[in-house]
Amino acid sequence: SSLQKTARVVVKDAIVGERKPKFGIGKKQKEMDCDNIHVFMRMILSSGVAIEPRRELMSPLQTISDARTAYVNARGRRMEQGHVRDENGYVLDSRLYAHPLAQFSNDCKLNLDFSYADDLSVTAMKTSVDATHSTWAWVKSKFR
Repeated sequence: SSLQKTARVVVKDAIVGERKPKFGIGKKQKEMDCDNIHVFMRMILSSGVAIEPRRELMSPLQTISDARTAYVNARGRRMEQGHVRDENGYVLDSRLYAHPLAQFSNDCKLNLDFSYADDLSVTAMKTSVDATHSTWAWVKSKFR
């Protein structure tokens, strides 16, 4: 239904923030053949706003942890955002930080965002989902 589709878009926009090109995930073996992975990185504030976009050229063998270190070094100061999100807003499990970038990239490109555990985007998603459930419960009650 239209309300559910609208709610999904609102939730997705809240998690991911402004729209940016998405690359998807390719085949690791093909990605290992890349000379470099173009890693596009942003830091997400607690308000959910993405700032300080940076692009690094990294080896396909380098890791998510290496990408974070490159980002911190490029900005010249540490950051408190302890989580890494993929281009769809999913928080990566810390066990994935040691995996090669080629496992996550596609066509030699990768998007990464650094965020807090429960930033505004997560709060907005939870609020939106709760509101959607409440709205549907109310609508259903009117048609009984």
